Amino acid sequence: MADTERVKTMRTSNPTSKRSDFVFRNCTYAEGWVQIDTNQDASYYRMWCHPDRRQIVGYCDGHITITRCTDDETFVAELRRTAEWNREWGYWIGIDAGEDQRHRFIRLGLADLLH
Repeated sequence: MADTERVKTMRTSNPTSKRSDFVFRNCTYAEGWVQIDTNQDASYYRMWCHPDRRQIVGYCDGHITITRCTDDETFVAELRRTAEWNREWGYWIGIDAGEDQRHRFIRLGLADLLH
């Protein structure tokens, strides 16, 4: 697990927010965000990541978690930790980077997490 100096996690709540706010405004594919797909995905739950910003964002029914990593190594460790936890519970599907953004994850050594 990454140390706390290299990973900063912020949690907040916004009861008026919707998952669609993130899909269409905050975590858009056009701006480099990609979905982390799991079997838990629903209208009220989703995760995204951005390899250049080294961020992972989670949304669950108005609760927002933003994880910021200071370097690529820590970002990779956080994504692998996320994947492992989801695998343990049978939720993991993979990172949906699309054909045009796959190279960003392959560069980080994360090809095995893509689907």
